[in-house]
Amino acid sequence: MGDWTDRLVEVNRSAGKSKLVIAHLHPGEVSTVFEESLVNTLNFDLATDQRLYRPGQMGLLSVQAGAGSIARARNQAVAGFLDGHPDADLLLFVDSDMGWDPQTVSRLADQMDANGWPILGGLCFTHSLVGRFEGHAPAEEMHPTLYLWDEDGKGYEPQFHYPPDAVVTVGATGGAFLMISRRCLEELRAAEGDDWFSPVMVEGNPRPFGEDMSFCTRARAHGFSTRVDTGAKIVHHKSQWITEDEYVHSRRPASSAVTVVIPMKDRLELTKRLLGDLRGQGGYSEILIMDNGSTEPETRAWLESQQIADVFDATGLGIHEMWNFGLDEAFRRHGGLADVVLLNNDLRAGPRFLRRLVGGMRSTDASVVSGNYDGRPGVGVQPVRGICAGRYDGSGGLAGFAFAIRAEWAGRYRFPTECAWYFGDNDLCASVEEAGGWYGVVLDALVEHVDGGSNTFGSPLGPSFEADREAFFERWPQLRPAA
Repeated sequence: MGDWTDRLVEVNRSAGKSKLVIAHLHPGEVSTVFEESLVNTLNFDLATDQRLYRPGQMGLLSVQAGAGSIARARNQAVAGFLDGHPDADLLLFVDSDMGWDPQTVSRLADQMDANGWPILGGLCFTHSLVGRFEGHAPAEEMHPTLYLWDEDGKGYEPQFHYPPDAVVTVGATGGAFLMISRRCLEELRAAEGDDWFSPVMVEGNPRPFGEDMSFCTRARAHGFSTRVDTGAKIVHHKSQWITEDEYVHSRRPASSAVTVVIPMKDRLELTKRLLGDLRGQGGYSEILIMDNGSTEPETRAWLESQQIADVFDATGLGIHEMWNFGLDEAFRRHGGLADVVLLNNDLRAGPRFLRRLVGGMRSTDASVVSGNYDGRPGVGVQPVRGICAGRYDGSGGLAGFAFAIRAEWAGRYRFPTECAWYFGDNDLCASVEEAGGWYGVVLDALVEHVDGGSNTFGSPLGPSFEADREAFFERWPQLRPAA
């Protein structure tokens, strides 16, 4: 029997194939898709690498954990792996609400063996609460569990874009489908004890990280990098099944192409906040920043280093010249097929703002639409006349600080450059009306005008106002008020 056992062990130790233990946390029940995924993985492993099988023992650990004891349960699983499975070199955490293809586990393990990596995760997705819809319904946005360290904010920033079918190095990832080497876990134990996943805090951040971020933070502090294989696609059962297809669809523009144009000058905090809103939501093909001559060193440094938007030098240009530049660039990039969204930088975008704004426009034959800037009730697109003009009581018209132009109009209309800073939105409305079209407010595309009335020349009105007003009425004499 001893000889037979020894031979079986030798067979199970395929050259270059580390033994593996799968540890799953559960609240007392598991998803049926998790169960099917695990069974299929065991069958696949039995027929191929046999990383999970060894004489008299299966490479499985099951730990029950409630929402408040996940860190303790993960620590318990690691200790059970290190002390109870000395022949295994790899530990894979899999949460009980995940689903995966049977070959995915071997895919990660093969890469861990071939490269000697300490930590490798699958591509998982989650969603987070970003606001509330009517009736207190939660507004949630999906994102991959890919995070980079933000030294300024002393925390981890989610990443919304990633190369397909590639291994990327990240600052942290979630623990829902995470493979870790024995060497990494043993060195962390030697340095910090059995506290692999216990929450940690960093100076400058008043809140402790979650257990998965805490593990990655510890690992990084001891020289172990975290990687994610974006080709190992994992699905996640929250209130719905979150898949990569669902994530990509949630960020896809509501039309064939959507170009966002944002003029700015200094006041970096406003632009960063708006870009954070848009980046988290998606719904655009590209973002174009028109820098109207920023001079603050922090602003200039950030514009040069950020990778969210394309930045153009618009020093000395008026607002309508910047808008026209954006229209021309969108036409150049997309051959006249792009809807163009023009935004002030002093805005907060509501949930799914761009998809709702452009989608609302595309659901009708409206030529131009703006966001709902004053919380007026209803659904669909409300036809309006004229512009907002500072009216935030439900009676205002098109918002010139947050509006979208249909591609068919963006391809042929240009704002009047003889009006430097004012009356461009008036001109657009008058042009649409003259052509027999209409414009309106998309009622579920919520937007907040935070600064309100901000402009390069100061508030309430800049020195070009009177000249712009006269130029507008020269273009549209029939609209000039009676003396």
